[in-house]
Amino acid sequence: MDLHTREYSFMFSQIAAIAILLLLANLTTAAPIKDLRDTYMTRSIKAAQLINEGMQSVAARNPTKAMEYFEKALIAEPGLDFANFQIASIKAKQGNIDEALNLLEQIVKNNEGHLPNKIVIDAAIKLAVLYIKLGKLDKGNQWFTKALLLDPEDKVGLAWKAYRNMAI
Repeated sequence: MDLHTREYSFMFSQIAAIAILLLLANLTTAAPIKDLRDTYMTRSIKAAQLINEGMQSVAARNPTKAMEYFEKALIAEPGLDFANFQIASIKAKQGNIDEALNLLEQIVKNNEGHLPNKIVIDAAIKLAVLYIKLGKLDKGNQWFTKALLLDPEDKVGLAWKAYRNMAI
């Protein structure tokens, strides 16, 4: 091997080593952990962790356990819309429609005058769907309209859901 070939070979092996190190650095660098408080719109990490446990119970199809976690989250941080929304959803599935309606209406009422968020818009849409299932079409349509008026520029991105359900 001549001197010129050895220099290229040495440079290539250095470049390859650097590339491997960069690749390993990218593989071992974990993605930033998202704060559960942001995910579930809480101030308390304890409440966020309880809601997270509740969501895992929902995914495992254990509504009774989920309800316990959501209720504990409300004790840790009273008035959490996310927890109340999940409780309302479970109550509606269990046939406790009046309780679900009351919780959902309270979520919307508590947020009047504030910037809309996903939970509030979803609560209005769920109210509309529940009222329509009860045969109260006018009331259902009022809630669909309210969902659209709460976020007229669709910044939350749920107008499609209201329109889709209106069309059904």
